[in-house]
Amino acid sequence: GPRTEFLYNIDPKKDEGSGEGPVGAIRFGKYKLIRGHPGYPDGWIPPPRSRVPRRFLNSTERGKSRKPHLFDLQADPYEKSDISQLFPDIVKDLEIRLGKYASSMIPPDDPPATSAGDPSNFNGAWSPGWC
Repeated sequence: GPRTEFLYNIDPKKDEGSGEGPVGAIRFGKYKLIRGHPGYPDGWIPPPRSRVPRRFLNSTERGKSRKPHLFDLQADPYEKSDISQLFPDIVKDLEIRLGKYASSMIPPDDPPATSAGDPSNFNGAWSPGWC
């Protein structure tokens, strides 16, 4: 039969820059739970010091809160309406499901940050710098 549960992403580490973490997203049935900053609605992240007016960058308030976000993907496929306050039991269930995945994952092996991957070292292309 069709898949009813889908793990989008999971990251157990706290981002030093944003303070976000752990983050992740899971779908169960028609509901999707996002823990951490869900990104911008169109998937585009503005460059630093962008001149694009902020009103065009994010049409929802979801990027301003660290609480989990819940969406009904059948009724709201563009994930514009956070319904987490209306369905706390579903949020709790999906948090538990996400936690089970997190507890069984292999920890990420993130090498230390280095300037060796700077594009100026590779004819304008980014590199991790450690390979």
